[in-house]
Amino acid sequence: MTRPANAELGKVTFQEECASCHAAGDGFDLAAFSFPDTTIIRRALGHVDMSTSLDIVAHIRRIWVPETRGVESSPFQPGGLRLGTDYEFAINTFGADQWPADLTSEDLRRIDMWRTEVAVKFPVWSIEENNLDWMPDVPVPEHLLSYRNGRARNALDKFYRGRSVVLLRRAVDALSDGDKDRNNPNAPCIMDPISQLRAKECFEARRWAASLGAQFMLRYRRDAPLHHDVHDVWWDVGNVARRTVTSSAVRGDIDNGLDNWVSWMWMGWAFEPNAHASIYLSLGLKRKEMLRHATFHILKSQVERGRNSSTPYRDLRNVPRFSPDTWLMNAMEFGYNHLLERLEDGERPTGDGLARAISETERAYRDAANRLTANQAKVLVVLRDQVLEYLYLR
Repeated sequence: MTRPANAELGKVTFQEECASCHAAGDGFDLAAFSFPDTTIIRRALGHVDMSTSLDIVAHIRRIWVPETRGVESSPFQPGGLRLGTDYEFAINTFGADQWPADLTSEDLRRIDMWRTEVAVKFPVWSIEENNLDWMPDVPVPEHLLSYRNGRARNALDKFYRGRSVVLLRRAVDALSDGDKDRNNPNAPCIMDPISQLRAKECFEARRWAASLGAQFMLRYRRDAPLHHDVHDVWWDVGNVARRTVTSSAVRGDIDNGLDNWVSWMWMGWAFEPNAHASIYLSLGLKRKEMLRHATFHILKSQVERGRNSSTPYRDLRNVPRFSPDTWLMNAMEFGYNHLLERLEDGERPTGDGLARAISETERAYRDAANRLTANQAKVLVVLRDQVLEYLYLR
């Protein structure tokens, strides 16, 4: 006779047999994403017997979650809806297929990245037939957990006991530091030289760390940025995918490389639009023929940058590299005017950054002028010279 399922036994067994792949540690994702009993049992039977599988189901059904979703839902898809095309993004965001001539820097800052629908498809939570999901296929490697006297394992243990943003950040830090530390002989994410990159292992380790932060946000209904380190690892998942698309030494080592490049980088950037050079994500968006998204990404990044940096000037340089022809003039005017706002506010790059700012200001104009009419170029050169006049002031 089959005994009744025991949730307490299921909890213990889950932690011993299953938790290493489910980053939250307690099976939260199985409850939050409404994994069917049959799926939980099927996966559990790879580790335990039927009676124990039913115990695990009983444990999962006791976990409180703020809301439930489908297994194949994309929990962070902006606005809850993926748009169909790059063109649709322009119409939905600006009402026309052009960069708005009257858009201000403040207008762009106010655009909420988590409510502005995009045509980038974010990962679903779990899908077994491919890797376009959050749930990693394997646990964190033991050599990352034990590196530096078990720093990552200890940080994770403290997080599971306390579950705060501070403890989450420390756990993600420990995992991220170990995966690329040159002093760690088993670090899978060293990318220089690229021949040292173990791309699939790196992708899985970073996806595991990313899902740790994602489940924290879902558990506590957090939709505001948590900390740079937490969201930076989302970007890093996309970065390792990027290298398997662009570097011959590891090309093809991760399935769906381009899709993972763009979706993970966009997610990481959306929480931190002031971080990272805009060239990396824009290159992926260009490969997907999403130049309107790329232009938006570049200029949204520009207005979010910190003070006294040369990075906003580098962003401007990227506009003519990626902007559609019909967007270019308005986008360049916006970018130059934004730089003038910064300069008029007393902001100015210093040291080596000043030389870079001057160079990028000039090169942006040259690259754009090749694609503009003579009259448009005349308008733009006036803005360029105004920016340069400020920059040359000693």
